[in-house]
Amino acid sequence: MRVLIIFNLSILLTVLITVVNGNSPNKIFGGNFVDINQYAFQVSVQIRNYHICGGAIISIYHIMTAASCALHSKNVFYGNIKIISGTTDLEALTSYSKIHQVAYIIFHSQYDPRNNWVNDIAIFKVDKPMDFHYLCRPIAVSTEPPKDNKFTAIGWGIDPVTSIMSRLLQSLKVRSLHRPSCRQIYTHPAYHFLQSSQHCLLPLLPTSRLTMGNSGSPVVVAKRIVGIISSLQVTAELQPAIYTRVHLYSRWIEDTVHL
Repeated sequence: MRVLIIFNLSILLTVLITVVNGNSPNKIFGGNFVDINQYAFQVSVQIRNYHICGGAIISIYHIMTAASCALHSKNVFYGNIKIISGTTDLEALTSYSKIHQVAYIIFHSQYDPRNNWVNDIAIFKVDKPMDFHYLCRPIAVSTEPPKDNKFTAIGWGIDPVTSIMSRLLQSLKVRSLHRPSCRQIYTHPAYHFLQSSQHCLLPLLPTSRLTMGNSGSPVVVAKRIVGIISSLQVTAELQPAIYTRVHLYSRWIEDTVHL
């Protein structure tokens, strides 16, 4: 039996953002600036006009992101979430850019922020169908393990020196490390508790980084999403980020979008 946990945002109270600052998700820094037409599935998840997470369009109504983008714990959640699609520049929306209100948040029933954010996956359902065009279109979800370990991560990034977020969308070439390799190479305690659904993620270039600030960003290969950058906090430089392997949730995703 599958259990789906759904929140209707129209009846929720907004939680103060200050209660959830203990967990800063990951952002992209040092990647290549790209245009939204190259990654038209990419969206910005925002609260009060501030970008907090990335996400990926997977259907006319649904955005896939990290559960930690909506919930700090199972009893503390964000309200007033909206989605921005069709934009490269967070500060210069165009006529193709659209704001979508989130009607429902559906997160995995076994999401556990107290256990290294395991099952850190959620689907947002918007209140009205999205109008697909060349700057706004869905991406396919991987249903099997990728054959390669080299992917692309997409998102908006914070400069770790200035703490200023880039306005412009970036992509970053990354490679995946299996759990045993990650545990062996890196000594941070967080890596010793990884679950089978979690792998490590490192930039291919040593000058690039996944910096603190944004979970939910998609990890893609061959026009399919294979992972979601998780909200697991690792603050040391040159330490890998953690991502959720979405093919392990393909049945859950399919069931969810057909609710």
